[in-house]
Amino acid sequence: MQHGNYHCSVKSVSRSQGRSATAAAAYRAGEEIADQRTGEVHDYTRKQGIIYAEIIAPEGVEEIDRESLWNQAEAAEKRKDAKVAREWELALPHELDRKEQIALAKEFAGKLVERYGVAVDVCIHEPHREGDQRNTHAHLLTTTRQITPEGLTNKTRELDSPKTSGAELDNMRGLWADCCNKAYERTGLNIRTDHRTLKEQGIDREATTHLGPTATQMERRGAKSDRGNINREIYNKAAELERLQTALQEVTKELAEVSKEIDQPEPEKKPVSASEFLKQKEEAKLQPQKAPEMSELEALKIVAQSKDITEVGKLVNQLRQISQTKDLQIEAKNTPEHKEISAKISDLQQVADNTERTSANFARMKDEVKGFFKGKEKVEYARLEEEERKKHIVASNQLAENKSKLAALEHNLTRPGSDLEKRVKEHNERAEKAAEVLKEIAPIYHQRQAEQIQQEREQTKDRGGHEL
Repeated sequence: MQHGNYHCSVKSVSRSQGRSATAAAAYRAGEEIADQRTGEVHDYTRKQGIIYAEIIAPEGVEEIDRESLWNQAEAAEKRKDAKVAREWELALPHELDRKEQIALAKEFAGKLVERYGVAVDVCIHEPHREGDQRNTHAHLLTTTRQITPEGLTNKTRELDSPKTSGAELDNMRGLWADCCNKAYERTGLNIRTDHRTLKEQGIDREATTHLGPTATQMERRGAKSDRGNINREIYNKAAELERLQTALQEVTKELAEVSKEIDQPEPEKKPVSASEFLKQKEEAKLQPQKAPEMSELEALKIVAQSKDITEVGKLVNQLRQISQTKDLQIEAKNTPEHKEISAKISDLQQVADNTERTSANFARMKDEVKGFFKGKEKVEYARLEEEERKKHIVASNQLAENKSKLAALEHNLTRPGSDLEKRVKEHNERAEKAAEVLKEIAPIYHQRQAEQIQQEREQTKDRGGHEL
């Protein structure tokens, strides 16, 4: 099952930030709205990319036009720092077609109307021409007061109170995820999305940071922003971490298999009879991979008595080559499994060094940042510094774990009675056996050679020839 993209955020339109509900509504709908409170005219009729716009209100409320609704919202608030509207921003699944995207946005708007009793101004925008072409998104601008046939009434406080806002927002984010998943299911797509954090989902991957309008505009113009650079680094590190985790899983699996082989008792080898050995030798001519191992001395003596002296000569050469390796020594570091874990340790060491260096860079940026948003930036860089520090700890722990595995592997390979020691011992015993057998059959072979030469000479004389 694939993981679908998810975004659902909410923010207030507040006079304390120099904003107004009339301006926000005009921009999102691409219309002209005159603010009756300030006298300003917000004209965004030239704005392009507006796919759909509709106002959804509770049942019983007569249809109201956009300019009237948001002027009423402004008139209902008296405080100079009043929250005059609330905006929900939704990423619409790009796997759905346009009709399905509109229906999904209206469905969630209906949930907001049902839950809070507010009016919802639904505006859907197409992707920016210089941005990600999958980013069709919806802006749902809601009133901060309930609306009835008599007009705007009670203030909605669920998302304003520190006691309820956290749980309320999490609940609504979950509701949006449910709406998306039902839309995927209706269209038969094997995709699901989740509103929870990566950590809550059990996904070991760092979340990217929100770019914000300024950084987004810079990136669209082709300029690199600090936050964009941070996200690119996060993407690169996530890809590298995924590669390392895959490699670690493979090494862990190989280690388990090696340990299983080491702990498994050696099967008892039955002696091969002379007749069986000769049979195996004949089969090996057709299937070399089934060539028999060094066998009984008597069986080799029988081969040495073979009429085919060429075959005997091959056997003698084979025995000579094997006997010359009787002092074989294999170090643990030259085994394939040791090399695999060593390479893994090298990769993890690099990750640990990179995260430590990145954490230090964020700490420096936190101390050096200046300007109007100094406080917010310091908090953001402090958060990033802490995340990198945690990643460094994870990488360091994995590094220590792999070093322990390497030490355990070295111990298993070098301890008395280890698999490596057995392999070396068996090879050297085989080489010594080959030397012993060679000592026995070499004289027979040389005698056979001499007899063959003598026979050839006698045959030459019988034909009336003479020796060369």
